Formats: sequence, C-alpha cells, structure tokens
Amino acid sequence: MYQRDYLMRMIQQFTNVLGEVLGLRKQHKQELAEAKLDEWLGRSLGLSLSLLKSLSEKDLIQLLSNANGLETDRLILAARVLKENGDWAAEDTGPESAYPYYHKALRLYLEAHHNGANDELQPYHEQIGELLDSLKPYVLEPETLSEICRYLEAEGRFADAENYYGDWLEGHGGEHAAEQAEGFYRRLLAMEDDRLEAGQLPRDEVEDGLSWVQAKRETRA
Repeated sequence: MYQRDYLMRMIQQFTNVLGEVLGLRKQHKQELAEAKLDEWLGRSLGLSLSLLKSLSEKDLIQLLSNANGLETDRLILAARVLKENGDWAAEDTGPESAYPYYHKALRLYLEAHHNGANDELQPYHEQIGELLDSLKPYVLEPETLSEICRYLEAEGRFADAENYYGDWLEGHGGEHAAEQAEGFYRRLLAMEDDRLEAGQLPRDEVEDGLSWVQAKRETRA
C-alpha cells in the first residue's frame, strides 16, 4: 500500500510539473522549462535531464535497478520524459531530431513491459503505439526489432509482429533473425485457431510464413 501511494504521488507530481513545463514552453522560456524538469528528475528519479539524454538505454536500465531488480515504474516515468522531449524536439527542429529520444523511450517502455510492469497506474501501451508509429520511417537496429517482436507477440498482435519480423529479415537478414522468425511461427502453430484469428494471422498464413522463413534459411545454407 505504501509503495502504491508513493507511486501515485510521484505520478501526480510529474503531471503537475509537466503542465508547468508546457506552460513555460508556450511562453518560450525553454531554459526555465528544462530547469523545472531537471529539478523533478533529480528529486524523483535521481537523474539529471542531461544524464537522461546522454546515457544509453542499457545504462539507464542499470541505473534504475536496485537490489530487488528493475524499478519498472521509475523506468516508465523516465520513458515518458524522453518521449516528451522527443515531441518537443520534433516541434522545434523537425522529426529527425526526435528520433534518439523516441528510440530510447521505446526501449525503456519495452524493457518495463518485459519485466512485468503494471499499466494500471501508468498506462503505457498507448505510448508504445505512438512511438512505433513515429519510428516507422526509420530502419531500426536488430536488437530493437527483436524487442518489438517480443512485445507484439506477448500482446497477441501476431500480424503486427510478423510485419516487424519481415522488416528485420529484409533489412538485416542474418541467421539470428531467421531463427527468431521461425521460432515465432512455430509457437503460433501450437496455438488454437481462434487465438490466431484474434491476432489477425490465421493458420494458413502462419504456415506460409514458416515456409518462407525456412526457404530463406535453406538458401543461405
């Protein structure tokens, strides 16, 4: 109960700070806006804004972990800050400048999801959806594509996962990508038809996908 109350207070504080920051940005007081956000980050997450921007997602994940494991609620808040900064960068200088913020925010959200984050207090699936849409024009690195596929499969979005596996195979190729895609199709074949239909990837399409991946692996052999 204490942990839940603490988290609710932190979320409310962030919402209040974000409102103040947006107000300062509308007044073109960018330095004051960043200082306000930086102060909240230091008090709540033990991070500075410059550190949040400069550290890799792996370093941030390690920093937001403790002896009991990853603190997914804090990770989600860090991801929210990064996404907001990406939105502001896109608004100020164009969508290209938002890419590093969006990519890092997505990786943090996915890591939180993979580690059992509860979206009751901090709904994050919509944020992930927005980030995936924003990152569609870019060629993503294999590790990111792998994490996206893992997320979409866990959410039962099989057709979407298949599309990303296709991007991974066509964009980067490699045995690892083909191995992961084949494993994906084999897991789906073990499911009931109604579950596959719900994921918009009926059994015949799963079988076709598996045959396609196997053919690609044989070609490389």
